[in-house]
Amino acid sequence: MKERSFNTFHIISTKSFNNFPLDWDQIFGRKALLAVEIGFGNGEFLVHWAKQQPDWNFIGIDYSIGSVKRLQKRLVNNSIENVRIINDDALFALRELFSDNSICKIIMNFPDPWPKKRHRERRMLQPSFIKTLGAVLEMKGRFELITDQSWFAQDSYSIFLESPYFKVGNIEKNPHRSLLTKYEKKWRDSGCDIYRIASQKEKNNKISRILEDTEIPHVVLKRDMAFKQISQLLNFEYSKDQALFIIKKVYQKFSTDGYLLKVITKDHEYLQVFYIAISRNNGDWIIKPDDNSPVYRTLAVKLAIKKLGMILSK
Repeated sequence: MKERSFNTFHIISTKSFNNFPLDWDQIFGRKALLAVEIGFGNGEFLVHWAKQQPDWNFIGIDYSIGSVKRLQKRLVNNSIENVRIINDDALFALRELFSDNSICKIIMNFPDPWPKKRHRERRMLQPSFIKTLGAVLEMKGRFELITDQSWFAQDSYSIFLESPYFKVGNIEKNPHRSLLTKYEKKWRDSGCDIYRIASQKEKNNKISRILEDTEIPHVVLKRDMAFKQISQLLNFEYSKDQALFIIKKVYQKFSTDGYLLKVITKDHEYLQVFYIAISRNNGDWIIKPDDNSPVYRTLAVKLAIKKLGMILSK
């Protein structure tokens, strides 16, 4: 297979889509069972899985750009075309980018257990995640967790036991696996144990999604804008309900007539960093997300555009 560039084949630019959840059959160009690995690391397991099941479509989700690059390289070197990559927060991606009853299997290999109590909220395995699994997995679909921490296995097992959406099997110690990753083999060779929790969906759940109305937010102002006025927005912060935004930087464009604002938004626990453009257009001024700064059009993003329009219109 001819090697493809880093950004044009395996990696999906999810923020460029207008409709959510995504139509994965259309993206892959075929209808097939859909499986997901969350936190694929160096990509060793996902490549092996995709080779085992060439008739399936696979999605790998990982927040680390280094992991994305390593998996991309493995996919190209192995001529694998039934895998796509999402570089994003897995909790957000699983809920927003996949429709109900669309995934047949999800595997999570050795997630960070965040052992300290003050970091407990950072763990992937928590009730909100289980509820999302109860929506996006198809009926009888399976979720598997592999961990090297017995306490984490027990804690995760208890969460599944409490869920009305899943039937969970007993914790397996040192289960047989068709592939032992480099890390897993090293761990087992040192005499340490591996644990697996396998659960099956038995009941559907309904969830609320953020990305339901994704129209591009914009405001048109019929008045002039001066840099002094724009610069006063620096460090401005505003929140409403579960949406928040902060203006972190203010820039004046020298090549064109306009300004850029570096913005951080937060929807519940999901953060985005992007730029808002304030540009002249036929005598008017338009406030909208910068075309070169992809962003999900969440409630916090829309709140930022609307609030800035109100402030600058005065």
